[in-house]
Amino acid sequence: SITQLCNVPYDTAYKAANNTSSSCETQTIHSKIVASNQPGINEIIAYLESKLKTAKNSGLKTITICSGELHSEMRLTNRMPTVCNAMYKLLRQDDIIVARPPKGKGSRLIITYKLK
Repeated sequence: SITQLCNVPYDTAYKAANNTSSSCETQTIHSKIVASNQPGINEIIAYLESKLKTAKNSGLKTITICSGELHSEMRLTNRMPTVCNAMYKLLRQDDIIVARPPKGKGSRLIITYKLK
């Protein structure tokens, strides 16, 4: 399985899993392993919730979050749609979307969350 192969070199992992040495297919296994090391939406939501809680505990009434900054802060790679989904998921009726990318999910999504 992919998770059992995470601690070996990518080409070795692929050969072990598929008894082949195609470099194109090795790239596929590399992508799967790299993707499995990235946090999912639940981890991103938890991180975002902790930022909101910290801001509230500091006495702030609102906090403005930019998806691109959050993505960078968490040191993510190619997870912008997931970051945006997490931000939208925490959006409440009285929160304000300050800026929305043309397709809705991009580094320029900015939301001001009202802290209650």
